[in-house]
Amino acid sequence: MQDAEPEKHAENDGASSASLEELRRENALLKQKIVKLERLASRDTLTPLFNRRHFLEVLERWSWRAERYGGDYGIIFIDVDELKAVNDGMGHVIGDKVLIAIANVLVDNIRRSDVAARLGGDEFGILLDSTNDDEVLAKVEELRSEVSKLQIDVEGEIVNPTISLGHSMLEAGKTADDIMEKVDRRMYREKRAGKSPAP
Repeated sequence: MQDAEPEKHAENDGASSASLEELRRENALLKQKIVKLERLASRDTLTPLFNRRHFLEVLERWSWRAERYGGDYGIIFIDVDELKAVNDGMGHVIGDKVLIAIANVLVDNIRRSDVAARLGGDEFGILLDSTNDDEVLAKVEELRSEVSKLQIDVEGEIVNPTISLGHSMLEAGKTADDIMEKVDRRMYREKRAGKSPAP
């Protein structure tokens, strides 16, 4: 009878170890699901880019950092020219192909420390880390050039998308809304200028 008690304890210890291991596995799975959900919550549903919410969160954080600690950060606002005409004339599937192709150009032409996002519809944004105004302007021209090289074949008809861009450095003391409004105005000035009749 005396031997039964140690055996019982051994069984309980084994069950406890198994339960603990099971809890660890479940915890690891839950962490994986949380990471996946967080990633989905920050990603655009169509393109490989971040979404507007994540972009604005990073913009707020970088704006605060620029004011508190200094540092040089740039922003580029991008609008796809005449996407509505593509959607109306060829269908939204082709319009989506144009957006995905442009998003891939952005991914291929920024650094890992930069942030590219689809802000909604035909608008994109890029945040450039540790940069200056000349470098931001050079990036604007590079992106404009790379997008202009795109040739999207639609049943033998080639779509050549173009983009309009506004850019700025992040200014200490400016809110994310102020910064977005500034680059938005600059982008639309460029878009209007591009549509003006030649003299």
